[in-house]
Amino acid sequence: MIRTALLSVLGGVLAASIGCAGPSPKPAIAEAERAVQLAEDAQARRYASSELGEALRELRNAQEMAQSSANWIEARRLAEKASVDAQLAVEMARAEQLRISLAEIRRSVQ
Repeated sequence: MIRTALLSVLGGVLAASIGCAGPSPKPAIAEAERAVQLAEDAQARRYASSELGEALRELRNAQEMAQSSANWIEARRLAEKASVDAQLAVEMARAEQLRISLAEIRRSVQ
C-alpha cells in the first residue's frame, strides 16, 4: 500500500517535471530546417548571406539544445527565430534578384 502510494507520487513528480519542459521543439526545428532549405534554394547564400548565416547558427543551437529536455523551451524559441531569419533571407534574396533584373532591363532600354 505504501509502495503503491510512493510510486504514484513519484509518477506524478516525473509527469510534472516533464510537463515543465514544454512541448517538444522537434516540429519547430523541422520547420526551421525547411525554411533554411528554401532560403538556400532562393540563393540566399549569395544575396542574403548574413541573414542565412544567422538562421543556420540559430538552427544549430536549437538542435543542440533539443538534446536536453531542460532546454526545450529555448530550443523551440531559437528554431522559431531561425525560421523567421530564413524567411527574411528568402525575401532579401528575391528583392536583390529583382533589383538586378530591373537594372539589366534599364540598361537594355537605354
